[in-house]
Amino acid sequence: MSSHRVTDELLARLETGGPWQKPWNSERNLATGATYRGANAVLLATQPYASPWWLTSRDAQRLGGIIKEGERGTPLYWTPRDEPDNNSPALRPDTVFNLEQCARITAPPPPQPHLTLERIATEMPAPPRIEENWWQAAYQPEPDTVYLPSKDAFDSPENYYATLFHELIHSTGHKQRLNRDGITRRPPYDSPLYAQEELTAEIGAAFLCSEAGIAPHTIDIAAQINDWLKELHHPATLIQAANDAQRGADHILRR
Repeated sequence: MSSHRVTDELLARLETGGPWQKPWNSERNLATGATYRGANAVLLATQPYASPWWLTSRDAQRLGGIIKEGERGTPLYWTPRDEPDNNSPALRPDTVFNLEQCARITAPPPPQPHLTLERIATEMPAPPRIEENWWQAAYQPEPDTVYLPSKDAFDSPENYYATLFHELIHSTGHKQRLNRDGITRRPPYDSPLYAQEELTAEIGAAFLCSEAGIAPHTIDIAAQINDWLKELHHPATLIQAANDAQRGADHILRR
């Protein structure tokens, strides 16, 4: 299966409901416990399964299980972090199956979030200045400040933090942090680079929300991701945005 075909599948799933429908913190490999990251995390989160656990066919065999007859696996992307010498996303040779597609394997309890919303926000290294009581949410690279309405203006603490996380992801693009083009070049509103940066911020906010186990119906990130997807003109842009979002989340989480 080509990388374009997998990207098309991911786009279709995002447009018909989006990811982040699960209340635990991340998609994981059952055999290793490793957390899937970047574009792979987005791709797996869009699949129609309740379980967060994934396995290759070899993993299933080693655990004494089988893949149910007729089940179709999900191929994964390599990410630039995995392939540092290759700037083009490529397909990882392995295909994974959700635990619900397997038999003879006992499901462990869902992984529990280990961070709170407040800790994620307050433990960011060298964070931008945060000012509240503004009429809208925004990030300005100069003077490196996040502007937010007051907490009372939000329907819930979850929505407040989802908005804050979006702006904090933007701030990771500052020239003194990750030096991302979508922030340092200050692209015009109607440009593809602007859309890519907004998509990065939405996906990154979803990554951070998932770290705290926010129930997805409390945040409307999927719908906002879909809005920015309409502005993109190259399938690799989505993969780049997801990987940039992962780097931004990692920076905030001190990883």
